[in-house]
Amino acid sequence: MKTLKIISLTAFLIIINQSILKSQCESHNCDPQFLGMEFTSGCIQEIETTTLELGWGLGGSDSGCSTPSGAWGIEISFPSGGEYSVMGAGSVEGPEFDWTYDAGTKKLTGITNSTISWLASGIIEAEIVGMSNNSCVLEGSMATIIIIEDNDGGCEASVEGNMPGNDNVGAALGVAELTDLCVDRNCDPQLTGMEFDMSCVQEDKTATMLLGWSLGGGDAGCTTPPGSWAIQISLPSDGEYAISDAMTTSGPEFDWTYDEANRTLNGLVNKQLLWLAAGTIEIVVSGVTSTDCANKLSNANIQVLPNALGGCVDAFANQPGNDSNSAGMGIEPFIPCDLTPVLSFLPSVASGATEMAWTIKVQESVDESSEGVITVVLAKDPRLGLIWDGTETNIGGVFPVENSDWDYDGSNSSFHIWTTDKRITGLSSSTLGFEALYDPGSTNGSVTYSVTILSGSGGELNLENNIDAENFNYFSN
Repeated sequence: MKTLKIISLTAFLIIINQSILKSQCESHNCDPQFLGMEFTSGCIQEIETTTLELGWGLGGSDSGCSTPSGAWGIEISFPSGGEYSVMGAGSVEGPEFDWTYDAGTKKLTGITNSTISWLASGIIEAEIVGMSNNSCVLEGSMATIIIIEDNDGGCEASVEGNMPGNDNVGAALGVAELTDLCVDRNCDPQLTGMEFDMSCVQEDKTATMLLGWSLGGGDAGCTTPPGSWAIQISLPSDGEYAISDAMTTSGPEFDWTYDEANRTLNGLVNKQLLWLAAGTIEIVVSGVTSTDCANKLSNANIQVLPNALGGCVDAFANQPGNDSNSAGMGIEPFIPCDLTPVLSFLPSVASGATEMAWTIKVQESVDESSEGVITVVLAKDPRLGLIWDGTETNIGGVFPVENSDWDYDGSNSSFHIWTTDKRITGLSSSTLGFEALYDPGSTNGSVTYSVTILSGSGGELNLENNIDAENFNYFSN
């Protein structure tokens, strides 16, 4: 009978869900359309990049027009000869659409991911790269509005007013042979700001350094080729804080390496950058040695590389005044967490064989998060039969628990053992629980149960509050 009820409930929920979706798909005279399409360059060199801009809007004769998520989309077809292509779906800016790119068919597809209302509009920007020289002969790309059929999750009724005459638009681009991207462009790479996300961090804990950069200059056509300039970040020479790995640095326009001996992080530009390109580099650093929060500076500098090292001095009119920046942070001594157990069970008295509900709460008391494995033990009692369920979320209908965060080990002859590597954040807690059967047999008396958090659990050092005990009385029938 239970199985039949579950199946019936599932079917009911499916029907309700389908009804909701159906109610969202209403008849409207919506007309998705294009407002223009162009490349920001007419011809680019191989490996050089440009931007495709595509305008779209939602019109129609019905002013209450709206289309649900997934009702329509845009397909952009690039030249079959592969003269140029989009850098990938991830390079497309157009948040109203979910983008995919099929390199085989050379088609970029975006499907609406939310409700689009009447007169909504936007501009899609896609990064395009030159792939194969065609002597700047213009090769066209075509964008097409696509209507998603109802059977594929669309809503054809919402776009009944679609006018095919505005469903297509095109633009063309040529590609030249790669000769030399190193030309006189008066570029000025610069640092626009530097700061830490906190003024003081504990030993063994992390903070984030934020470094802003941009590419300015007197020439609005300014571009710098890959490998032509770099950013070097020098951390404190005495190592009060440091990074463990260059891979913790985010700044995809640069290839990062870390020189541990000199405590310097070096980022070399890995792509052609255009005028007004900008970004924020994020560097994760760890506190190493306490300064009692005294400030220790890091310095960042831009380096324009000479031609002999693969650079391109001709591309720059660099202004040294904006090439440097600095920021500081202090380190405070490590403060370990303090974990305390709280033991609870119901009932507290047994008369004959008695079913019980138990919980063990591990709580943090000094607003510091635990780090590492936490181990909790409870002495075994042959009169107490424990029933452990690692998926349980509530014990006895009274106690909420998080058993899935804990691993139980019953193999020890003397103790029940639970462990978790889940971090318990400052002033929070984690609770495990179980049902049990206590059978006193023909005896009367009382017993004290105690639960213990083992030394060093979660990185704590205070052992004075690691035990909690509760008394239990029992009687035979």
